[in-house]
Amino acid sequence: MTVAFRKYESLYGQLLVRQHPDGLRLAAMSISIISSLLLSLTGLTASAATFVPQQDSAATGTSAPPADQNAGAPGTSPAGAAGGSDNPAAASTSGDAASTESTPGVKPAATGSASANGTPEYPADHKVAHRPIEVSITEQPYVVFVEVGFSGRGLLNPQIRQSLQADVATAVRRMYGRLWDADVRISAWLSPASEMRLQRLTVEDLTERYPSTQVDKVMFVSIEQIVETYTISVREFDTRIQELTPLLSGQTMDRRLCGAIAAQRMRDVFRPVLYLTEPADAGSDVLEFDLHGGRITPPDPSAVQMMDNDVLRPFVRKIDRRDRFLVTDLQRLPLEYIRVTEINRPLSSGAPSADEGLRPVEVEGGGEDEAWVDSGHVKGVMISHRPITTFGRRSRSSEQIAVRQRPAAPSSKVRLVLQKREDRPLICHRVDLVTKLRVRDENLQDSVRLISDRNGELEISVNEQHPTFWLYVYSGSILLARVPYAPGLVPQDTLELPDDSIRLSVEGELYLFRDDLVDGVAQRAVLLSLAKKASEANELDEFESTLKLLDEIPGKQAFDMRLATIRNTATERAKAIRNRSAEKRVDRLCDAMQKSLDEFFNSENQVKEREELNRLRQSIRPTSPSPPPQVPAAQMQGPLFPSVPVSRISTFLESSSHS
Repeated sequence: MTVAFRKYESLYGQLLVRQHPDGLRLAAMSISIISSLLLSLTGLTASAATFVPQQDSAATGTSAPPADQNAGAPGTSPAGAAGGSDNPAAASTSGDAASTESTPGVKPAATGSASANGTPEYPADHKVAHRPIEVSITEQPYVVFVEVGFSGRGLLNPQIRQSLQADVATAVRRMYGRLWDADVRISAWLSPASEMRLQRLTVEDLTERYPSTQVDKVMFVSIEQIVETYTISVREFDTRIQELTPLLSGQTMDRRLCGAIAAQRMRDVFRPVLYLTEPADAGSDVLEFDLHGGRITPPDPSAVQMMDNDVLRPFVRKIDRRDRFLVTDLQRLPLEYIRVTEINRPLSSGAPSADEGLRPVEVEGGGEDEAWVDSGHVKGVMISHRPITTFGRRSRSSEQIAVRQRPAAPSSKVRLVLQKREDRPLICHRVDLVTKLRVRDENLQDSVRLISDRNGELEISVNEQHPTFWLYVYSGSILLARVPYAPGLVPQDTLELPDDSIRLSVEGELYLFRDDLVDGVAQRAVLLSLAKKASEANELDEFESTLKLLDEIPGKQAFDMRLATIRNTATERAKAIRNRSAEKRVDRLCDAMQKSLDEFFNSENQVKEREELNRLRQSIRPTSPSPPPQVPAAQMQGPLFPSVPVSRISTFLESSSHS
């Protein structure tokens, strides 16, 4: 392109020199203007150069070459200045005139020496670097591609397709005006286009086809004719967040209304983009944004980008430090939202002064009122279930943006599943819908209680006054999750909750543990009562046997070891799946049980029990063995006791005494 451009300069310069006596200077001026226009149209950045004749051009009879052949606005080419003219004298004369006259609007180049007033001059090969003009994001329009596809026998005619394309382009221009730099075209690859075809679009198919450096938004429009009915379906693809919107459709029987319906559906799926300008201060959750195209007012009032109580979804884009157009990572923040609280108000820092149009308006017969300014500044409150969120913090290597998204359906069907286990729905879980902005705020309305069905699903309707809720999900009496949610953004959604099976298993084991502890306490109380009775009855053997049974009951050491086993097993399971919340719940349950165990088996109670047993043992009185019972003589008859004469008994006793 550069070679062809230089040839054009040479030919045009020769033509002007031949047809005009002062053609050399005129050629320089014309070529400079045309070069600037052509380079601006082709998007090339170059510096302007001037036509600088040589100082001895009059002596040599030749014109001077341009100062820089590679400059954005070059001077006269050598072919046009020397040898290209049929009259060398005329060329020399024009060269002298050009050397003494300055080209209008162009500063003459210096020759390297000081000027007459002593100010230093730039060298001859000096190039002026022009600073690029930066336009604020609030004044930049959206670059939008509108891909229109057709389906149906009645839409095979090329003239009908071009007519529908023109209708769509006209409707878009009337609705958005300068806010959209729209390119409405008949899609070369989206054919045939239908509602099902748009529904099957994936992000992977569109990322490489539409890079973020070329376009901001892509609108896919399908016009499908079935008998006499036209179905218009629209989806939006945002290149910055690489996400597709839900599909919206409309029907009509008048072909002339297809363009208007397509523009209305594009308005409904359009998601404005905001850039974070003021991060949240410490302890604050208020953020400030600049709205893309916020200072451009659309012709249609229904196409306004932002309203109070709108919901924003945050995203974090990691930017390469060497190439600010290269995105290395895109971080999505599910279940985190921003509620818009203020629109078109000056930012806290860098706000426009009163001289810039913010003077109070004086109304005759009334007081002063603040002037309304479409500044494109937006303030919002961050709503997150995390104690510390990654959005809203100062970062040099990331670009923090938010996308406004309005409800696309009257309700959302939410399915409760386990984290990383979508095949395991959470059945019969209690969910409380709490209406409030922040988690620390008080409830604005009475909470609504819902129960998930056998598929783990529940339906949440949209509330226009309160677009966001807080969902309190309970597993039994335990709070399983507390997350914000904005219904209606997508018709069907999935809410992944932490795995509570570990906590439930620990609770079951602790119930058995508690039952065994209660049984041990009851057995110990019964045995102590038996020991007391044995002590009162002076039954030492019975008392000692009761003490042996008391020692066989598990004590504090045995229960401590068992509780530690329950804790360690559950903690290892939670760490294996990286479930930090389950670890905390297990520790909380085991700590409560350990506290009850320590209170029961404290040293003071054990000392009192031992002292009571020692006192009972000492209170038992030892008794002498009882004499054998006396048997009456009358009863000493019979086969066991044969009758013996009395004389023999007395003789036996006397002999025993002498011996």
